[in-house]
Amino acid sequence: MTVDGYCVLVGTDGSWRSGPVLDVAAEEASTRRLPLLIVSVERSLPDAGESRLQRTGRDDRAAKLADWRLLEAVSRVRGAHPALEITTHRLPDATLPWRIDGTGGLPEPGLVVVGARGPRDQPAFELGTVSRDLLHATSCPVLVVPESAHVRPTNPATRADGVVAGLADDPLSGQVLRAAADEATIRRARVEIVHCYAGALRESDAAARARAIRRADELVNAMRATDERWSTIPHRLVVTDEPAAEALIRRSATASVIVVGTRGPAALAGLSLTSVSRPVVGAARCPVLFVMPGTGSTSLPSARVSWTGPLRLPS
Repeated sequence: MTVDGYCVLVGTDGSWRSGPVLDVAAEEASTRRLPLLIVSVERSLPDAGESRLQRTGRDDRAAKLADWRLLEAVSRVRGAHPALEITTHRLPDATLPWRIDGTGGLPEPGLVVVGARGPRDQPAFELGTVSRDLLHATSCPVLVVPESAHVRPTNPATRADGVVAGLADDPLSGQVLRAAADEATIRRARVEIVHCYAGALRESDAAARARAIRRADELVNAMRATDERWSTIPHRLVVTDEPAAEALIRRSATASVIVVGTRGPAALAGLSLTSVSRPVVGAARCPVLFVMPGTGSTSLPSARVSWTGPLRLPS
């Protein structure tokens, strides 16, 4: 079965931070048997006093620089994944925010991979960052690569790392569990479902824990009833009173990926008072997969991108 348009999308800005993100994106594309789409954005800062000729020269230099970034990125990825299908595209700043749905110039991705920090060391998903534009432009899962993350091999014979799913008592719990099942199937890994709880006012710890266990069992059993994969995927449920961020960060040292839900760009930027996104992506030792309302499955069939973007070689 072929699904035209699906790919793994990653951006590059030519900085040293882009390298590990590209490595993870290539590994994910290879694991999912999807093409890799690498994009680079032209950064051409306007000057009110410049002439038309000067503006044209500035734009040409920005375009050539973006193309060199793409060439370097392809060279890096090709060395580790010689058989991977790679497509590149250069985007002018004027196209931001991007429209990534298969009709706005870029094919719809099955997964977007971004770094936790941008070229000027700003956290991902803050206002004005490309990551935030990406998040607004697509509803597919977003994989964030922390600077401290290790790149785990995807060959099941060489690693025994599992998938950690952060389960919260909210409407996204079902999507998180489905995504965790996708990742476990793709990676042939076990799943550790982590549910953190806090006691209510005047509630004993024993009562709070019993309530949390009942609710977590309800959520997991509901998923088992609708997704037959949970009858074969090795998994265990952990209920703990640890703060959610601390519990996930601690388990990231032996995980291949953490799967959590998020309400959208504001929460991922740490702008929400209840968000655990910022501490997790800042300290996790493995990539973090965020699923949002409307996120589709990460387990896509083998696909070939019918659209090909231009790579203009610098003269």
